[in-house]
Amino acid sequence: MALLPRYLRPAAIVRRQVKVKGLRGHDRKWLAIGAVILLYDNLKDLFGKGRSRPVHTVQLDPGERFIVLHNPASPRKARRGRRRA
Repeated sequence: MALLPRYLRPAAIVRRQVKVKGLRGHDRKWLAIGAVILLYDNLKDLFGKGRSRPVHTVQLDPGERFIVLHNPASPRKARRGRRRA
């Protein structure tokens, strides 16, 4: 759980200032800050560092189960041997 509500986080406050002072107030400094934020968000999405997207979704019918199985971790020496090979 977050310590602050979303509207009190620093990023939300800066975005709000960009909207109020930059777009409505026509302050060039806040418009430039907004452009940098927009560029940063777009670059994160472009290089895959943004929000995660689901890989696969399936609608389950009533009574169906979804089971996730994991392979056991291999011993450390076996991993080293595979890495060197």
